[in-house]
Amino acid sequence: MDGFARINTETRSGGLVGIFRQGATEESRVISLPYLDASTVYVIKQAPTGKAVAKMTGAELEQKGFKVTLKEFYQGMLYEITNF
Repeated sequence: MDGFARINTETRSGGLVGIFRQGATEESRVISLPYLDASTVYVIKQAPTGKAVAKMTGAELEQKGFKVTLKEFYQGMLYEITNF
Protein backbone atom coordinates (compact mmCIF):
# COMPACT_ATOMS: atom_id res chain seq x y z
CA MET A 1 0.00 0.00 0.00
CA ASP A 2 1.03 3.57 -0.61
CA GLY A 3 -0.43 6.94 0.14
CA PHE A 4 -0.11 10.63 0.83
CA ALA A 5 -1.22 13.12 3.46
CA ARG A 6 -1.75 16.86 3.22
CA ILE A 7 -2.13 18.15 6.77
CA ASN A 8 -2.47 21.86 7.57
CA THR A 9 0.47 22.14 9.98
CA GLU A 10 -0.12 25.85 10.65
CA THR A 11 -3.71 25.67 11.91
CA ARG A 12 -3.69 21.93 12.76
CA SER A 13 -7.31 21.89 11.62
CA GLY A 14 -7.04 18.69 9.55
CA GLY A 15 -6.35 17.73 5.97
CA LEU A 16 -6.60 14.98 3.36
CA VAL A 17 -5.22 11.43 3.28
CA GLY A 18 -5.12 9.22 0.19
CA ILE A 19 -4.38 5.49 0.42
CA PHE A 20 -3.75 3.25 -2.60
CA ARG A 21 -3.38 -0.49 -3.07
CA GLN A 22 -1.57 -0.94 -6.35
CA GLY A 23 -1.32 -4.74 -6.45
CA ALA A 24 0.05 -5.03 -2.89
CA THR A 25 -0.41 -8.36 -1.09
CA GLU A 26 -1.57 -6.67 2.12
CA GLU A 27 -5.17 -5.46 2.16
CA SER A 28 -5.12 -3.57 5.48
CA ARG A 29 -2.89 -0.97 7.04
CA VAL A 30 -3.03 1.28 10.09
CA ILE A 31 -2.59 4.93 9.11
CA SER A 32 -1.12 7.27 11.72
CA LEU A 33 -1.03 11.04 11.34
CA PRO A 34 1.40 13.42 13.04
CA TYR A 35 1.22 17.24 13.15
CA LEU A 36 -2.34 17.52 14.50
CA ASP A 37 -3.24 19.11 17.84
CA ALA A 38 -2.95 16.35 20.47
CA SER A 39 -6.04 17.35 22.49
CA THR A 40 -8.38 18.23 19.60
CA VAL A 41 -10.97 15.64 18.53
CA TYR A 42 -11.00 14.95 14.78
CA VAL A 43 -13.44 13.04 12.61
CA ILE A 44 -12.14 10.93 9.73
CA LYS A 45 -14.57 10.82 6.80
CA GLN A 46 -14.48 8.86 3.55
CA ALA A 47 -14.60 11.10 0.52
CA PRO A 48 -16.74 11.84 -1.38
CA THR A 49 -19.56 10.22 0.66
CA GLY A 50 -18.73 11.94 3.96
CA LYS A 51 -19.24 8.67 5.87
CA ALA A 52 -17.49 8.93 9.24
CA VAL A 53 -15.10 6.04 9.84
CA ALA A 54 -13.48 7.18 13.11
CA LYS A 55 -13.43 9.92 15.72
CA MET A 56 -10.08 10.35 17.50
CA THR A 57 -7.90 12.94 19.20
CA GLY A 58 -4.78 14.17 17.49
CA ALA A 59 -2.73 12.17 20.00
CA GLU A 60 -4.67 8.98 19.15
CA LEU A 61 -4.26 9.60 15.42
CA GLU A 62 -0.51 9.91 15.89
CA GLN A 63 -0.04 7.02 18.33
CA LYS A 64 -2.74 4.48 17.33
CA GLY A 65 -3.94 5.58 13.89
CA PHE A 66 -6.98 4.28 12.02
CA LYS A 67 -7.30 1.10 9.97
CA VAL A 68 -7.85 1.15 6.21
CA THR A 69 -8.87 -2.02 4.33
CA LEU A 70 -8.84 -2.18 0.54
CA LYS A 71 -10.16 -5.52 -0.75
CA GLU A 72 -9.38 -4.96 -4.44
CA PHE A 73 -5.78 -5.29 -5.72
CA TYR A 74 -6.06 -1.93 -7.47
CA GLN A 75 -8.12 0.41 -5.31
CA GLY A 76 -7.81 3.74 -3.56
CA MET A 77 -9.58 5.71 -0.84
CA LEU A 78 -9.56 9.38 0.05
CA TYR A 79 -10.20 10.58 3.61
CA GLU A 80 -10.94 14.03 4.98
CA ILE A 81 -9.72 14.84 8.50
CA THR A 82 -11.60 17.71 10.20
CA ASN A 83 -12.11 19.17 13.68
CA PHE A 84 -15.12 17.61 15.37
